[in-house]
Amino acid sequence: MMCSLKGSSLVEALVASVIFLTVFMIAMTSLVNITKLNLSIASVPEMELAVGECMDKFSLEFGTSASYGYEWGHVEITTVPYRSLDGLLEVTASAKAKRGGAIIYRYILCTGTD
Repeated sequence: MMCSLKGSSLVEALVASVIFLTVFMIAMTSLVNITKLNLSIASVPEMELAVGECMDKFSLEFGTSASYGYEWGHVEITTVPYRSLDGLLEVTASAKAKRGGAIIYRYILCTGTD
């Protein structure tokens, strides 16, 4: 018993390779265009870093509220007395991006030097 394998012609191989290369070219062009998009959306680590920097600035100034602007959005810090207890403040730091997304941190700080 002999098995014979059916081969493909040169024309079929060329047509298949042209189709494959066309699909590959379209996919790669789309991938390059997607990575070129500048969405100007703040990343979460970038927003967290900004909150940390603003908390450092705010601790030096120490008022009741402050707002800091960034290219991607802004950070707001506000303080209120915590449950009418002397020497405790509730500090809220929120980073809000222009194109959506926000991070909010709440801290309780002791202002006394005891």
